[in-house]
Amino acid sequence: MATSVTRKSAKKLLLFLAGRSYPTLHRLARFLYLCAWYGNSRIRKVVATNLALCFPQLCPEKREQLCRQAVHETLMTGMEMPRLWLHDSLEENLYAGIDGQELIQQAMGSGKGVIMITPHLGNWEYLILKMAALYPCSVLCNNTDDIVPMQMNEIIQSGRMKTGATMVEAKQGVKVLVEALQRGEIVMIAPDQIPTKSKGRQFADFFGQPTA
Repeated sequence: MATSVTRKSAKKLLLFLAGRSYPTLHRLARFLYLCAWYGNSRIRKVVATNLALCFPQLCPEKREQLCRQAVHETLMTGMEMPRLWLHDSLEENLYAGIDGQELIQQAMGSGKGVIMITPHLGNWEYLILKMAALYPCSVLCNNTDDIVPMQMNEIIQSGRMKTGATMVEAKQGVKVLVEALQRGEIVMIAPDQIPTKSKGRQFADFFGQPTA
């Protein structure tokens, strides 16, 4: 019962945010940023820790500047997501061309498909919609119910697929992605996803830190 109420409340919140304009969402993100920063939130602590590990050579002032920017941009991306998933309009001009598209065209011309690797930087939800509007795409993803504790996976994945993307959950393995490449599709992978099973990962040096 409690889970059902939580899910309905979360959906209402997503629909509310989806109906707001981008300037309004950015103002909300600014408010949340101020709360997160001066409330010494978990997101601030995590970003600060990562920056200290990866860029120990930077002075504290520069690291704080980067930390502020990262927290703000992350929250702004979060505020934009419901509109991309749930808003009926595609006023974002998803079907227009992109800079460097000739390189994708050239790679697609081989008939072997293309692997597009991008970490979770910037609004990756927009990138999914954009690329799927232009090309057949299969996208590696996690079940968001494992991440967002409100049973929102169906809503989120449906929003991601509204321009034609095929979402491939990580537990399905690489077989489905290989088949997509063989069909000449674009396969999109976020390399900062961590496999759930130890046998599915190796550790490598990343900014001086052992990283899965």
